[in-house]
Amino acid sequence: MTDVLLINPYAKSTTWASGYRVMPLGLSYIASFLEQSGVIVKALDLNINHLSSQELKKIILRDKPRLVGITATTPMVKSSWQLAELIKETIDTKIVLGGPHPSALPEESASLPQIDFVVNHEGEETMAELTKAIFNHQPTTQIPGISYKKGQQVINNLPRPYIKNLDSLPFPARHLFPVKKYRPSQPLLSMRYPAAHILTSRGCPYGCNFCYKGVFGRTYRTRSVESVLNEWEILVKKYKVKEIEIVDDNFALDVSRAIKICEGIIRRKLVVPWATYSGIRVDHPHSGELIKLMKKAGCYRIAFGVESGSDKVLSRIEKKISTRQVQKAVATAKEAGFLTMAYCMVGNIGEDRQTMQQTVDFAKNLGCDFAQFTVSTPFPGTALYRQVLEEGRLLITDWDRFDNMGGKAFFEIGSVRKDDVEQMRSKAYWQFYTQPRVLLTLGRKMVENPRMIQFFLPKLLSAIKRS
Repeated sequence: MTDVLLINPYAKSTTWASGYRVMPLGLSYIASFLEQSGVIVKALDLNINHLSSQELKKIILRDKPRLVGITATTPMVKSSWQLAELIKETIDTKIVLGGPHPSALPEESASLPQIDFVVNHEGEETMAELTKAIFNHQPTTQIPGISYKKGQQVINNLPRPYIKNLDSLPFPARHLFPVKKYRPSQPLLSMRYPAAHILTSRGCPYGCNFCYKGVFGRTYRTRSVESVLNEWEILVKKYKVKEIEIVDDNFALDVSRAIKICEGIIRRKLVVPWATYSGIRVDHPHSGELIKLMKKAGCYRIAFGVESGSDKVLSRIEKKISTRQVQKAVATAKEAGFLTMAYCMVGNIGEDRQTMQQTVDFAKNLGCDFAQFTVSTPFPGTALYRQVLEEGRLLITDWDRFDNMGGKAFFEIGSVRKDDVEQMRSKAYWQFYTQPRVLLTLGRKMVENPRMIQFFLPKLLSAIKRS
């Protein structure tokens, strides 16, 4: 019998997560924390193991988990609900839902008959306390960080304080997941695998209106340099990963710490290709010393959160950066020999065709090797979501369709018009990726990794059709 079964649900083909082959770090941290308490844990990543309903039922009946934990982002939450329903029909067990979406809208999930508890925000300590209470038939009314039904009402317990000492957490339980099958998050940029993700800090002190802070909060907390290096060594020597992605929101916020991590990677001979996944803020002090050490330590690609080519829009979305800072940061990285990636958005509040074209032109003139153009998406829990509900019109209400990579506009507000946003997003990809220098870079990458063709050409042809 299994004590706890943790499940990463299958991402439907209509969402950005389709084809996403990245280990769910949140579940992995919870698993290791539970194991540390003596709990027997198993894990299923349905994005890797595509099980039919009957196959999944057989596993549930075989293992008879006393508790099932399921994670959910917004575009995956309906899949999570359906999965919970299937499990409840199979055996009598407690089902806990966690992750970004339930944390943003706990009442929505907690009110469903198949969901017993919602874990809000960071899940390690809450899941450990909840599991203990359930197994020992103890009351859960005083456990911070959970939501649950009481009759027809949903009760939200007091929030749990964020974990201050991240070194108190054991390393992710990668042994429960198919590590060799995980790939980089950007298949257009890298085909090395197995690949791994590592989180060296939690929390973001900034307040961008499109970003949800409900899981890790706005208080910046870091792991020690030694802890990061020890996990990095396990990834390189035990799991023999070919690439590592740092998924911090703010890896370079503390420059001295980032320098020490790079020095340690070099000193311990742990150099493998690595990249920044979430994007480094352009207003962080990118000292020459850090940039050089990142390169020497194996970093080959830096992504920047550019968002917009309009200073007016950047101010409106509370990004707290300027286009001048963007230009300087990208130039510094390119001078050091990095591949560079610009994360851009169209359809922000306050946008019109002119500002969106500014973003396209700005991205082209930056000289980045790659650019990603997403549609501004009002994810639940963000300031953007609240503003759209109060002042605008939400065009998409089906969580399955919350795909910011799909090219569909999510809202209209003020001067933001659906047709303009969708046309400009297609135009952005076409104008950026048909530049001779970008085509040359892509050509070289395809020679290195011919499998990239199957990823890139359909996207380019789709952009041509829409432009």
